[in-house]
Amino acid sequence: CDLASVILIFRWLREKFTYQIAFLTALLFELSSPLMVHTHKHVMFIIYMPFLITAMWSAEKYLLTEDGKKRLKHRIIMIIAAFLVIMCNYFFAVSALFAVCVFGAATLFGNVDRALMLSRAAGYAVNLLISLFMSAILVVPVMDVIFQNRAASTHPALSTLLTPKFGGVSFLYGFDSIGLTAVFMAAVMFAIIRGSRD
Repeated sequence: CDLASVILIFRWLREKFTYQIAFLTALLFELSSPLMVHTHKHVMFIIYMPFLITAMWSAEKYLLTEDGKKRLKHRIIMIIAAFLVIMCNYFFAVSALFAVCVFGAATLFGNVDRALMLSRAAGYAVNLLISLFMSAILVVPVMDVIFQNRAASTHPALSTLLTPKFGGVSFLYGFDSIGLTAVFMAAVMFAIIRGSRD
């Protein structure tokens, strides 16, 4: 999963950027602490990653391609990839599909004519709904068990579930951090090297 995710990131970025930028970004992705730690200790946290990247890659192609046959091919790939994200880890599928939705909105904004934007967004939403309905074979029985045991469990307040908790450590290079230290170091090194050439 780790290797497939890095290769997919590299190939996706290689279509838009130079080899050096694609390679450096894929390397930073590989060296991010959450990916490395969970590859070693908790495979369930990263097992869906290749399918998430594939879903975003095919979603971009689906939204921006004008050729009908290519759009159909990318639509099928997107549906299957989003379905596999849910089947691999339905717990993280909510945030993964939310990321796919945000990515789709960002891709549409500024890249597609306003007349086409609504129809493309509707088709995009239908694709994700198809994936969700396909995964009902797994999700519906789990939700049934959750609702049956609901009376015995404690209910935290909705505000505590939806409010993000920020801390200074979460931005640094820690166990579950986003690894900004490595990104900042790479940016500083790039600025120094680029500045010395100019």
